[in-house]
Amino acid sequence: MTHFIANRLTCQLLIAALALGLARPATAEEPTWYQTELPGAAAQAEVSGLGTIRFPDGQTSLWVGTTAGTFRQLDGQWQDFPVMGSVGPAVRAILIAPGKAGQTTWWLATDEGVLLTADGQHWERFSTDNSPLLDNDILTVHLSQGKDGPEIWFGTRLGLTVWRSGNWENTLARPGGFHGGMTHTIRQLLVDGQRQTWAAGSAGISRHIDGEWQRWASDCLRGHTINAFETLDHSAGLRLVVATDRIVFVLLPNDPTSCMRLDLPDDPSHPIVHLARDQHDRLYLFSESRIDRTASPARNPDALVQWTFFDHRDGLGNHLQWSETSTTSADGRLWAGSHNGLWSMPPANNKTDSETAAPRLILSDQAGQRYRPGDRLQIDNRLEVALEATGMARPHALRFRARLNETEFSGPWRQQPELIIHSIGHGQHRLEIEIMDDLGRVHGPLAFTVQRAWPLMFLWGGPLALALMIGLTLALRRSRNPKIP
Repeated sequence: MTHFIANRLTCQLLIAALALGLARPATAEEPTWYQTELPGAAAQAEVSGLGTIRFPDGQTSLWVGTTAGTFRQLDGQWQDFPVMGSVGPAVRAILIAPGKAGQTTWWLATDEGVLLTADGQHWERFSTDNSPLLDNDILTVHLSQGKDGPEIWFGTRLGLTVWRSGNWENTLARPGGFHGGMTHTIRQLLVDGQRQTWAAGSAGISRHIDGEWQRWASDCLRGHTINAFETLDHSAGLRLVVATDRIVFVLLPNDPTSCMRLDLPDDPSHPIVHLARDQHDRLYLFSESRIDRTASPARNPDALVQWTFFDHRDGLGNHLQWSETSTTSADGRLWAGSHNGLWSMPPANNKTDSETAAPRLILSDQAGQRYRPGDRLQIDNRLEVALEATGMARPHALRFRARLNETEFSGPWRQQPELIIHSIGHGQHRLEIEIMDDLGRVHGPLAFTVQRAWPLMFLWGGPLALALMIGLTLALRRSRNPKIP
């Protein structure tokens, strides 16, 4: 009796363990994205800035600015930086550049002005109280090389200010020149051998070259609120990607009128609010419900642009408000800030197409029969199968499109793993399927044979009709010539 009770208890525990394993979502075991715990009140605070720099004490590490303080990560532990009272400032960006006396200086863009230090111990502040800065809410800081030496550019909510060896200059809006207003992104690009400085804000994008400003794609972007600005390597040259409140545009850096809409495999349900690039030069598009990623054919001009996406099934929250900040650390981990915490993608989950074999497609019908490319599917009057791709780390990211009898592939990529085709004609058909895997690679077309049997009346109708015609022909000949036997 005791032996029976022990065995029964063991079975119950085993069943409970299996049920728990089946009930647990896949993202709980092997998520692609992880939310990182920050210390204290910063755990749920808005992330204002991210980066990896060498600090004044010689340490190089990741730093994270939040509305509840700014920290750096050393040996897996978070430390306050800078140490300034009970709560440090919300740092947006950190720049290492020459200071007022030409010495190496750390310039910190904060929501309370600009902080400067040469040793990490003694600090100086530039604000609207002691400088011509247009605003204390500094969004970005950038080092540029001017004709007379290095320049420090400050983008604020109210405009752009440039510091040149102690001299300040505010850049105002001008027709055909600087767009004016908020400047949230400043980038220096090398285009056709020339160094150019680009400034992007909610009202537009402007290029600075040889001391002159020029607005870019102003007609195309008019009426749009610009959320983010990034670059994308392409086989045909550098491209500028602009995320607006409704559409993502691609611009050419040498044509101020060029403006093309970026086609996505799926229409985003929410505006793209942030753009980022990883160590593989892949572009990330952040929206409230998901993150889309593309790898352009920079090295292979004949390759298709590779798209994939990440959502709550990859460990992300359901409703995320991304802040305008992201970075890639030295180990290849991608970091992204939001209004409610810090997220990261480990290098192991950030693979390229050269590191992963192609998936294998399997179709299964309602009877549980499984088919692989080259197999024959017997159907009644319609095709209804489920698609499964083995060898994918994220099976939910599978997308596909299909065609019957070599018609053109058309329509959007489908995410639902079911394929239903109604009213298929009798006889043999060729079904071709293209799949897009969890890295965004396109495979196929993969071919299957679909066979719908002819009814028995059609199978016997031909021989019967032939026999009847022969009989009628013979009877007619006999009636005309009775001598025919």
